[in-house]
Amino acid sequence: MISQYNQYNSADDAPGWIPQYHIVQLLAQRASIYGFLVLDHADRYREAIEYLAGLIAEGKLTYHETILNGLENAVEAHNMFYTGGNTGKLLLKVAEPSL
Repeated sequence: MISQYNQYNSADDAPGWIPQYHIVQLLAQRASIYGFLVLDHADRYREAIEYLAGLIAEGKLTYHETILNGLENAVEAHNMFYTGGNTGKLLLKVAEPSL
């Protein structure tokens, strides 16, 4: 039931999607479902950021991102949301950061 938005335009039985009729099977098997929101743990954000930054620095955690340069590519970037044309986080760089 996590990340339902990832199932946009997909079949009902896609992985990760639990249609209502499967809930009965979960109950019959006495399964438990527990959810949480990241906001429930806001008091531990700093700890998490430091831990994850350490893993990235050590090369134990990697990430993928697709970066398009220039505002003229905004339409292409927007379309990539729906086509899956990006890998990881999709970023549109419109200017160099000023310090």
